[in-house]
Amino acid sequence: MTAAGGILAAVGAYLSGDMEMGALLNIVVTALLAVFLRKGVKTDTGSGGGSAAPAESYSYSYKGQGE
Repeated sequence: MTAAGGILAAVGAYLSGDMEMGALLNIVVTALLAVFLRKGVKTDTGSGGGSAAPAESYSYSYKGQGE
C-alpha cells in the first residue's frame, strides 16, 4: 500500500508540474522493486511461517580479554 501511495503521489506531482520525469521514474522504479523484493522474500521464507530456528535457541560464547 505504501508503494502504491508513493507512486500515486509521484504521478500527481508530475502532472501538476512539481516534479520532473526523471524523479518520477526513479520513485516508480524504486517502489516497484521494493514490492517485488518483499514478495520474493516472503515467498522464499514461506510467508513468515517460521521455518528458521528462533534466535533464543542459539548460544553464543564470548571470552573477553580478562578471561
